[in-house]
Amino acid sequence: MIGSERATVADLAARDVFWKVRADARRADVDMGRRADVFPYFVPVGSALGREVIVDGRPRLMFGSNNYLGLADDDRVIESARDAVARYGSGCTGSRLMNGTLELHLELEAELAAWMRREAALVFTAGYLANLATLATLCGPDDVIVGDARNHASIEDGAKLSGARVVTVRHNDLDQLAAKLGRLDAPALVVWDSVFSMEGDAVDLDRLLEITRAAGARTLIDEAHSLGVLGPHGAGVAAACELPPDLVMGTFSKSLASCGGVIAGDRDVIEFLRVHARPFVFTASAVPAAVAATLAAIRIAIAEPWRATRARSTAVRLADGLRAAGYPVTGGEAAIVGVRVQDEWAATLAWRSLMDAGIYVNVGVYPAVPRGDAILRLSTTAQHTDADIDHCIDTFTKLVPR
Repeated sequence: MIGSERATVADLAARDVFWKVRADARRADVDMGRRADVFPYFVPVGSALGREVIVDGRPRLMFGSNNYLGLADDDRVIESARDAVARYGSGCTGSRLMNGTLELHLELEAELAAWMRREAALVFTAGYLANLATLATLCGPDDVIVGDARNHASIEDGAKLSGARVVTVRHNDLDQLAAKLGRLDAPALVVWDSVFSMEGDAVDLDRLLEITRAAGARTLIDEAHSLGVLGPHGAGVAAACELPPDLVMGTFSKSLASCGGVIAGDRDVIEFLRVHARPFVFTASAVPAAVAATLAAIRIAIAEPWRATRARSTAVRLADGLRAAGYPVTGGEAAIVGVRVQDEWAATLAWRSLMDAGIYVNVGVYPAVPRGDAILRLSTTAQHTDADIDHCIDTFTKLVPR
């Protein structure tokens, strides 16, 4: 009977592409989490994503967004989006290649290039697409992509799509990077997060660039979590480099309070991507409201540097306070603070306790962090007060086991 059952399972797996759905080992964990009301994902928010949000009809202090500069509910950003809809309509109904390039897109690309101190920039509908398109277009089977073990999923997926050989380096181990680059005999692109999205720690970019140049490799730096927060006028870590990386990627869905992504670099490379990158050419254009909101947010970020300063200082206060309370803390260099916890279940229970107490945080589990790890991810914004940070630390120490 057992043999017959095994044969049936094997037969179904061989014939039904949906079998993996029914056999998913994580379904039981998800179902249990939902039954216990501790499932920490897809939480419906009933308000703008400002300093406070409404969840289940109650206000919660928001320590779980990427709204680092506090612009997601800024009246100037909202008004800019409204004006764009009034002038250009709700959408472009096509790709940039065909009918979807507005004057607004070109204006945004010019301002991004100037801000990020690069020759040219290309705007994508999503930050994920920016990495996917760049890696899949510029690299191929004869190339090597070298990256940090904890790079964003969009980098991993772009590398797979490219067909290039992928070499993975231990997290932020630049000595190992140098050693692995020294053994390569093919064109290489080194891809690295400047600030890592879960842990919040940063790379020593000057040293990374020194290593890659010595090896004759090209570089792409993902500034998704540093753009707006770090660097001159918030233009990212790479903008402070005397000899910047070859390519810099950024997103609009964090500090810039919108949705989209950008690749900036030498003009010839950007123009090559503009006509050859399939995830760009065959994707609908970014909608006018998102483009206009991004433009407004960039201008505010430059004009009001106190926002970046405030986001960083509150992150330092939060990281130092949690560390002093005995928690294993990562990050604090930009606006992300990570707290490692025992396992996934402990993380979800802690999340529920904090949410019930009015503190909204995020839970990071595999594949966002290595298998077996779990992290409570907190982020700060320019809107948080010292009292907010102290209240968060106090609530944490009362509810989250060390």
